[in-house]
Amino acid sequence: MSGIIALLIGFPCFSSIIQSEGAQTLVYSTQTAFGYSLVGSLSSGWGGVPETVVYTTDQYGTVVSQTAASFSGEPVSSVKFQDGIAVICNSSEKTAVTLFSSAGVELWLTELTGEQLLNAEAAADGKYIVAAGNVCGFLQVTELDSTGNIVWSTNYPSITFSVGGVFLYDDVVFILGTSEEPNWHSSVRVLVLNSEGTVLELHTLFSGEGRMSSQAITVDDSGIYILVNATTERNNMIGEVRLVKMNFLMEPQWAGVLSGTGRETATGMVSLADGGFAVSGWSNSIPFSESDRSDLSIGRFSSSGDLVWVRQYGGASADYGLSVAAVSDGGLLVTGCSTEDLYQGWFLKTDSLGFLEPQGVQDYSSDEFSAVLLVNPVVSEFLPFVLNCPEPGVVKIVMYDTAGRSVAGYTTAVTSGENLFNMSVSVPSGVYSVLVSDAVNHSVFRAVVCRGGR
Repeated sequence: MSGIIALLIGFPCFSSIIQSEGAQTLVYSTQTAFGYSLVGSLSSGWGGVPETVVYTTDQYGTVVSQTAASFSGEPVSSVKFQDGIAVICNSSEKTAVTLFSSAGVELWLTELTGEQLLNAEAAADGKYIVAAGNVCGFLQVTELDSTGNIVWSTNYPSITFSVGGVFLYDDVVFILGTSEEPNWHSSVRVLVLNSEGTVLELHTLFSGEGRMSSQAITVDDSGIYILVNATTERNNMIGEVRLVKMNFLMEPQWAGVLSGTGRETATGMVSLADGGFAVSGWSNSIPFSESDRSDLSIGRFSSSGDLVWVRQYGGASADYGLSVAAVSDGGLLVTGCSTEDLYQGWFLKTDSLGFLEPQGVQDYSSDEFSAVLLVNPVVSEFLPFVLNCPEPGVVKIVMYDTAGRSVAGYTTAVTSGENLFNMSVSVPSGVYSVLVSDAVNHSVFRAVVCRGGR
């Protein structure tokens, strides 16, 4: 029973502002054995020179320790490496890679170049870190080993795209970029290198479609996945997020789209255990009178590119999501910033459906609207719960699995007061979330389904 309880509760969900005396953004997060590690960009105020800061937190998002990098520069890319975090830092003159342990201790620092690497991005596998960026308009790629020694460093004078992402897969380096074209167009490019930095292939994608901005790339056995922001005639020049799957011949397989009534932007992507993806960014799909405002946005795509759900969080100011990471309980970590008071770092941990309210207990978003499961674990074909409603109306009931897929649901009329349900569910054993909502309120509970002891 203790194992079921742990699975039911999961890790706490929260929304935490990391306060500072200056201006700060949080650009990266990862789970550790005791909580989370964060990378932040901190400056003394508006226009101040940013510095790199690494925070460690407990599982509730409370800061336990804070460490400043010895290299005086701004964090531009971070990647999990072995048991720590490798961070690319840019000063006004040069670029360095520094490795922090999961406890926030700086282990080593290696200067990459006497010049600043623009658009720098990093990727890692179990042994090596690859950093790629632009120097004097052309591409530079450097590989480091686990102790910070440079294995090789190569300039590619004929390749002038702006780096958007890097990924290491099966001793091959994939570098994603954006190239400018005439007539306010741009194209997506993918450079493929071997483990010694020799060029294998250079592909040009989506040429002539409009304005493309390459953001992230990931590769697995099934293909290559590319995250881009697109502004084209097809979307009326408003702007949308596209997640595109390519095979290894660089032929498109499918494209998932996140769009709204305004500009949608994503900068972070993570692949999930079930083959799906989560992206983070911000949305300007808001009234024109609030055009200076944006909300932090999280989107979830299935393994076939279907948009499963989108969540938005924010207040009256501009809020941005800058990175997203996966948590072992199926939830998501999102880092970014809120501009309510200067820039303040914002750190969120959601459940697998992108909600901030802890599931497994009723949602207290409304004192008079609550759904409570009567039996847990559920061993029959029916899900018994009570819904309290302030007034008669129509509610929608949807059951989701841990990947965020809708597996059951229906719409029904309810009366004011208590409404008893025995929802018929034909689903395998597992943990599910049930969302009950009307036009104004919503309540969520989590159910453990056990079928025949499996």
